[in-house]
Amino acid sequence: MKDKPRHEPTAVRLNSVGGQLKAFGQFIAMIVIEWEKMTNLLSRDVAADVGLVCRLEQVDASGGDDARICLIKTEPVTIKLKAGAETLCLTTARCVPFPLMDAVKAELNNMVESGVIRSVTEPTDWCAAMVPVIKKPGTVRICVDLKQLNIAVRREHHMLPSLEDIAPKLAESKVFSTLGAASGFWQIQIDEDSQLLTTFITLFGRNAFCRLPFRISSTPEIFQRKMSTLLEGLDGVEVIMDDILVHGRNREEYDARLHAVLKIINDSGLKLQPKEMRLQKNRTDVFWSPDWG
Repeated sequence: MKDKPRHEPTAVRLNSVGGQLKAFGQFIAMIVIEWEKMTNLLSRDVAADVGLVCRLEQVDASGGDDARICLIKTEPVTIKLKAGAETLCLTTARCVPFPLMDAVKAELNNMVESGVIRSVTEPTDWCAAMVPVIKKPGTVRICVDLKQLNIAVRREHHMLPSLEDIAPKLAESKVFSTLGAASGFWQIQIDEDSQLLTTFITLFGRNAFCRLPFRISSTPEIFQRKMSTLLEGLDGVEVIMDDILVHGRNREEYDARLHAVLKIINDSGLKLQPKEMRLQKNRTDVFWSPDWG
């Protein structure tokens, strides 16, 4: 265009995938096409300069053929016991209501295929009871009664963040994102000796966890330590169990911090839960429990 058009104020709100765009104004322009050629009002270079488009160095698409849950690239965890701990080894499985039998067997098979548990045939010092919990019609959650094991487990005493620790760091921030790990505990492997500590008995045989179980008392501290170490040294990043809060005082600072976090996550093998993502918000909710600290 030879002459720059004069624009007028506008009340139109423009929205994009990344959030709301600021409209500087509006104008009416006539576009003349000659010999099937035309000049764009907004070129590729200008679109890149104002941040409407960007270059992606890598795009990964994961198919649904592999049922295994991802593993974070970290050393397997060791579950440590107190000296002289009294063991518990059950030899009889708890009864399962007949209407739940098929659902329990299907969920156990799913956990084996996902790499979360494995079959156990050798003698073990520990063996707990399985407790199926109904989630919704036709599905169950496999829980294990680990009360006796928890009495024997040595806690790591890794300090979990409190609301008082996090809130002051957010005082000047204007842009927030929350990322959530998908089945976070199950993305961390435990070593072979520790796996046998988690052995449990079912009507279909015995199994043991290959991944960090939910019900062990030291699991939250272990997971917090692993996540804190993974994202250590990054400004504007708060780790709250399996939630990652990224924040910045402005869009530029926030973008740089988010890109740094995503690069580390990609390199580590950590898988995020898309449904748990809250990107580029002007406020955030900090999920905190008094039991953490």
